[in-house]
Amino acid sequence: MKTTEAIKRLFYTISKGNKPNQLDIEALNQIIRDQKKQSEETTKEHYLFAKLYAVVLRSNTEFLGDIVEANKVVNEILSSTLEDQLKRLLLVLKDQNLSNYFDSKSIYDPLLNKENFEIYKKLFPQISKEGIDHAFDAWDIDNLTAHFQFTVNQSLINFKNNV
Repeated sequence: MKTTEAIKRLFYTISKGNKPNQLDIEALNQIIRDQKKQSEETTKEHYLFAKLYAVVLRSNTEFLGDIVEANKVVNEILSSTLEDQLKRLLLVLKDQNLSNYFDSKSIYDPLLNKENFEIYKKLFPQISKEGIDHAFDAWDIDNLTAHFQFTVNQSLINFKNNV
């Protein structure tokens, strides 16, 4: 029995108020099998996405301690635009570069940033405005986007070559 026939069969039984029989059970099982097969095929076709989804879901589940909430977070991420996610990544990269710059100067103060530079310059003469600017401005949205696209394409090529 095909899926459309199974649906028609169940619709007829339900609309007439009939008690389900063996054919109805077979029809329901056919729909379940077809749905499972479609789900497996979709996951296989989008294997890389499925792997990344699993990683992000696992990470959020570990962080939040609740898979339902973690799934909501993953779906919120997926509903945002790629540009929004790249902007968030850009902020992380800028923060990381500043942190690395300060670490390279043996300065470990979480309050140190571009805005309060003059105050800290007196305390830490080894830092320079140019060094901070260079660390902060090393990434912009254009070179991040280009790097991101290159990295994604390289990952896809590597995946295709190793499958």
